[in-house]
Amino acid sequence: MPLTQASLTVNAKTIAMQEFIQEFLSGVISGILSALKAPADVRQVRLAIRGGSVDITVNGEDVPLNPFVNDFVRDTVSGMVSSLRDVDKPINSLEIDLS
Repeated sequence: MPLTQASLTVNAKTIAMQEFIQEFLSGVISGILSALKAPADVRQVRLAIRGGSVDITVNGEDVPLNPFVNDFVRDTVSGMVSSLRDVDKPINSLEIDLS
């Protein structure tokens, strides 16, 4: 089932997203999960970045990340989100919820 609902919070501020951005973020995060060998039956995803740490949960289960993957995901997602309108920089915290 594709993840069609997305919400984004950056520095405790909810960021409105057009459908294209929601689909793009969902596609990128789905690709990240596929590369990490996360469960195939993804119903809900939460990706949270606080400082330098990335936490990913799929269907309520934590996805382990080694330091390289943590930094790669952090920089990729933060880079994409930082270009969106209404996102204050620097990004200190970020949450993406997909369902």
